[in-house]
Amino acid sequence: MNDPTDNPLNDRLRQLLDEHEAVADAQHVSQDWQLLWPRLFPHRQRPFLWLWSVGLLCLVGGVGWYLFRNDSPENAPVMPQKAVLAQKKGMTSLVVSDQQTAGLPEKTSPAKATVWAQERVRQMGNPGYRDQAVPPVSVGQTVVIAEPAVEDVTPMAGIGTVKTITKPWPVVANRVLSAKEQALEDKLLSGEIGADSTVFAALSRNLRQWPNAVIVCDLTTSMDPYAAQIYAWFRRNAKNPQVRGVVFFTDCDSLGQETRPNGPPGAFFTTHERDPRAALPTLLAAARNTANNRDTDENVVEALRYAQRTFPEARHLVLLADNSSGVKDMPLLAGVKKPVHVVACGATLNNADAFQPDHYQIAQQTGGSIHTLEDDFTPTNIPRNTIVRVGEHFYRYSTRRGRFVKTRFNRRPVVVLGVRL
Repeated sequence: MNDPTDNPLNDRLRQLLDEHEAVADAQHVSQDWQLLWPRLFPHRQRPFLWLWSVGLLCLVGGVGWYLFRNDSPENAPVMPQKAVLAQKKGMTSLVVSDQQTAGLPEKTSPAKATVWAQERVRQMGNPGYRDQAVPPVSVGQTVVIAEPAVEDVTPMAGIGTVKTITKPWPVVANRVLSAKEQALEDKLLSGEIGADSTVFAALSRNLRQWPNAVIVCDLTTSMDPYAAQIYAWFRRNAKNPQVRGVVFFTDCDSLGQETRPNGPPGAFFTTHERDPRAALPTLLAAARNTANNRDTDENVVEALRYAQRTFPEARHLVLLADNSSGVKDMPLLAGVKKPVHVVACGATLNNADAFQPDHYQIAQQTGGSIHTLEDDFTPTNIPRNTIVRVGEHFYRYSTRRGRFVKTRFNRRPVVVLGVRL
């Protein structure tokens, strides 16, 4: 086709194609284009159609703004700065100052001023003042409109008044301490040792020799002062790590009933606290558990076994026992496997014996010791003629009788060269 001799053929083909080309009618062309134009450019047919959307949006927004403005507290009648509500002698007074009379002419008749004042009050959102009589006023005069105060009604701007129901707070009554509990609290928090410092003295002399000890304290009847001495000792020996905990027993079960042989176990109160204020709730709970305790004998051995189970790492048990009370559960003593060091608090009932026989047996059978205000000894090894002081009396150990016998000494005898002075 690139041959120059092909030009006549090409020209002939072009001529034939031109002869068969359809002739377009200018009128038909313009009509078809007019029908096609709206489909191709629909937005040009209605150039201001978007104005309808904008107008509708503005209308909705304006209605919403109007409604919100009418309900908004900001649109409520503004109270002038000097207008206050005062409640005095059961009356609510609305004070209208001279700022509110600024809109009146200088020469205003009292009748017109009265009408103006009533209208002003209605505008302030207080419909209760609608029918109240207002005295004549003049420019610069203060108007006071009084009405009996309505209880439990709180005025709210823009909404009129809403009645508020006042509900009192529930009364929480703290438990009043009994005389015994109050005395225990005073002794514990005061840090005072008291006249009989048996516990404080015994712990101070011996506790360093009893590593990992647990104190088991009788908290019945007159034992409160001795229990307080534990924390008096803690105050002065806060860093001593010997004591693992304290167990208080009361010879009562969890219901406050006295324990019986083969009955429910006793209730024991355990604390690890050394701070008296932190330990106080435990002591008060134990003191309340003794209300129905009337037996003389106590569940001492059961308390020792409880301390042994609760503190398995303990190596010594220090028993603060009432020297005037016996032990009701001595058959259980075989279950106590750790040495018990008995601190005898007070004197026996008849003063014939130096120590309660049951306490003496507990210390002797467990390989422990016995301690008083001034003396310490081991029951399994007592030298002949050993003198101990219990209360106001002195006792001498008799090897023939195997116990301490009361003497007539009014002071501790001194032995010099074998001679007792």
